[in-house]
Amino acid sequence: MKFNPHALGLLQECGSDCPCAQNAHECDVDLCKHENCSNTFIRSRRLLVGRSKIPKAGWGAFVAEPISKDDYIGEYAGQIMPSELSDVKAKLIERGQVSYMFAYTRGYDIDGYSIGNKTRFINNNSKAPNTKAELIFSRGSWRLLFFANKSLAAGEELTFDYRYTLK
Repeated sequence: MKFNPHALGLLQECGSDCPCAQNAHECDVDLCKHENCSNTFIRSRRLLVGRSKIPKAGWGAFVAEPISKDDYIGEYAGQIMPSELSDVKAKLIERGQVSYMFAYTRGYDIDGYSIGNKTRFINNNSKAPNTKAELIFSRGSWRLLFFANKSLAAGEELTFDYRYTLK
């Protein structure tokens, strides 16, 4: 028997033409075009990736729509690995001056380099970050979520205080 999250009341169809709902998946914010879609557990905001305005940062994440203070933005996704392994991998990645490591829980980090999402492009800003990260327990695992520190206008670049300094 095929798993049907709709029958369990876990997902709500957002529209009969929704490819995600038709395949019994949560909607992907970048694919679903329905306003106020309810076919998701945690609805991420639509983010755009473009050249960062921060010197030496490379790419950045930008909001595609206005966001109110304290609103949920998205989850930092990636491979969860022991900190000892992530330290070795970070040294290799930093040779190319790109790193998407995020401290997760004691002894573990999230590596968003190869299997991350657009939140990996949220850049460091220790002076005036416009997002904050919170670690919550949801659906059987710890999840690292970003929230707005202030109201954000569409097109605004997202920043976070990673508590490190760039060389």
